[in-house]
Amino acid sequence: MPSPGSGLAFVPPDRAVGTTYFIGMQIAEFTEIASFLDAMLLRPPGDPRGGPMHVDGAYNWYRRANPHRITLAAVPKLGRQRGSRTDVHDLRWYDKTPVIRESVAELRRLRNRLFD
Repeated sequence: MPSPGSGLAFVPPDRAVGTTYFIGMQIAEFTEIASFLDAMLLRPPGDPRGGPMHVDGAYNWYRRANPHRITLAAVPKLGRQRGSRTDVHDLRWYDKTPVIRESVAELRRLRNRLFD
């Protein structure tokens, strides 16, 4: 477990972790996780063991199925994800609608400049 003041916090296996855009893992766990994710992709949607889904959700399924694997989170965060239109699922209405789509893109660019 992390020591106080280490900049790391323990995350229990039953607590979901989202926006896993910046992760690290040991090589032995990488192979295990890759096999787990491959198996999920081959199952039908809604499978009780976990079917195809976005990687953030799949990581949480892996963590619950393997509570012996320790998850640590950096405090404060080591990185952040810039705002952009998704490329991992269907677009929302405001990313499809002309004029609104361009306005939303400009707002994302502004937010990215303000918070970088």
